[in-house]
Amino acid sequence: MKTIYIADDGKQFEDEYECINYEFCISHPHLKTIELYDRHGKKLTNPLDDETYFNFTKIIIHSEEELIDLYCAADYTGFSGYYDIKSVGTWIFDKNREKFIKYINQAYIQELSDKYVDELNEFTKEENHEYADNTLCQLLLELGYEDVVEAYKKVFKWYS
Repeated sequence: MKTIYIADDGKQFEDEYECINYEFCISHPHLKTIELYDRHGKKLTNPLDDETYFNFTKIIIHSEEELIDLYCAADYTGFSGYYDIKSVGTWIFDKNREKFIKYINQAYIQELSDKYVDELNEFTKEENHEYADNTLCQLLLELGYEDVVEAYKKVFKWYS
């Protein structure tokens, strides 16, 4: 006797696991457009695959829809490292921190720096300290330093 599993679109499988994975991919089409690369620059194609998950060192997320589907894949597979990816963009695995950090090129960093320096120059009074802190925290977030911002938020501030 042989069991055949039929996906919602009619495709047939002999393996239940393959059928379930196939249906998951159909219901999360943005997983196909996520770019994953290993340390040699080789493109990896399946974010649900163990081999992909344990070997990718760079991921490019193009849209919020891709990010949502990536989080669904994390829930489905248990691949918790996908939660390091916080926004659209290019993310690189940092071996020292053992997590993914957002890749930002130097021109973009300078653009952000100029933007926030202009904003900070407007905060000339003592009561503007909180706004200045929020501005600096936003810059740090955009540079990928979520951990620094979280730690700073816990520090007592005399002006609060």
